[in-house]
Amino acid sequence: MRSRAKHLLVALFSLSIFFLALLLGFGLHFANWSQTPVNLAGDAHFEFASGSSLSTLSVQLTKAKLIDEDYGQFYVRVLGQVLGVSGNLRAGEYLLRTDMSPQDILKMLAAGNVVTHDVVIVDGLTTMELFEQLKSDDRLVSPEGLLDRGDIAELVELNLPFTEGVFLPETYQVRRGDSVLGVLVRAHDHLNDALKDAWATRQFDSPVETPEELLILASLIEKETGQASERGRISQVFHLRLKTQMRLQTDPTVIYALGSDFDGNIRRADLRIDSPYNTYRHKGLPPTPIALPSLSSIKAAAQPDEGEYLYFVARGDGSSQFSKTLAEHNKAVREFQLK
Repeated sequence: MRSRAKHLLVALFSLSIFFLALLLGFGLHFANWSQTPVNLAGDAHFEFASGSSLSTLSVQLTKAKLIDEDYGQFYVRVLGQVLGVSGNLRAGEYLLRTDMSPQDILKMLAAGNVVTHDVVIVDGLTTMELFEQLKSDDRLVSPEGLLDRGDIAELVELNLPFTEGVFLPETYQVRRGDSVLGVLVRAHDHLNDALKDAWATRQFDSPVETPEELLILASLIEKETGQASERGRISQVFHLRLKTQMRLQTDPTVIYALGSDFDGNIRRADLRIDSPYNTYRHKGLPPTPIALPSLSSIKAAAQPDEGEYLYFVARGDGSSQFSKTLAEHNKAVREFQLK
């Protein structure tokens, strides 16, 4: 009996050693696998869909041939449990680098370190042109149905009395799957901050009476500016005209009034159209902005250059010729326009 018991103990000990060795071998192989870079020839974008699970991720990685097909899925699920991230993986678009291991990938998804993209809002656009630009961006989710200015004003919760020119042109960071309306909300908030700052620093004797009028003026400066360095001087011309009750007589307001009827040329008849935006017929500022003004134009509207210029005309090279008298202006028109 003692001999049989001894043999049994030896067998159990040997079996234990075998299983310990097997477990140790598995642990070493698993640890090595979890920290070895995946099979990537080059950096690649990877999208983890909303509602996906750790099991879904393991299948995705296998199908993409990033991990071994025989045991990779099982190892991914084990690794998720070991790291404590199995229920915390965040959806989004990620950048997988060639030096990343399965452990790096799971930690990245748990942290939500998604790829961000630049969305550039260009100055000079109208609100509807901006809306169409954002809707055409396949990285953003667009609202369903056709929206007009009123819909946008309601959905974005604009706090200005108009919808034109109320989004600040700059570069915004977005994630794939962000909404168009979310970008508009951010751009509107940035515009409000910029307008508030500019209004606080405006010229003390400015004829511009409200922040809204400042934004309208900034949009005119934006559309008339050919060279960035001339914004302040163009603002000076408009300020002096407003102070002296002269009509602004700026072509971009006529173009805005013409809308889709504008064919690229302004004719004499166009300057006589009956529209509150036609600054050739009506004194003062138009009722709303005519485009998205840049931050530089907003600042120029608040702080015009010093000077006594009342006129300017395009030279044809992107710059403008400024004049103090009508005689000087007419001469410049003959030189730079009529020829």
